[in-house]
Amino acid sequence: MVEVSPKEVPDHSASLEAGTQESATSNLAKWGSVQISRTSLGDLIARFHAGVRETESADEAIRRICALHYSELGGKVALAPVTQIELRQSSLELRKAIGEVVKPYIRLIEEVRRQGVAEGTFRANPDVKLTRLLLFGGMDEAVTSWLIAGRKYSLAAQVDKTVEFFLQGLRS
Repeated sequence: MVEVSPKEVPDHSASLEAGTQESATSNLAKWGSVQISRTSLGDLIARFHAGVRETESADEAIRRICALHYSELGGKVALAPVTQIELRQSSLELRKAIGEVVKPYIRLIEEVRRQGVAEGTFRANPDVKLTRLLLFGGMDEAVTSWLIAGRKYSLAAQVDKTVEFFLQGLRS
């Protein structure tokens, strides 16, 4: 079983308001997005951690992470654009704030990778950071493509193919 405890999501409200040099209306709109992101992403990340705690192996944990990533973002019409668009187009301060919210998720992916190496099912190379970038980035790109395509297909239906691809690259 993979054991990871989620960290508390930091509150960047003061630095966001102080660091943004745009109009008050723009600040309010962006702050609203970050509040939605902080709350929604924090809840989502807690579900990732809970789901991984229920698994027996790193393979199963990767499957659970991918299934939750796709089903949660595919099922939450308002959350998916925030996670996909805000991270790419907002001010540096907002990207940093959202990035802080996502850090526990990134750490979870890294821990699952380490667990797989310890179990002997995952290769020790590539390194932890590259593996995390590829796993998170692959799922992130799949969600972005799904949004751009107008959500015309089931994101959750992509889990098996995605996990198969990831596991083929990770296995020893």
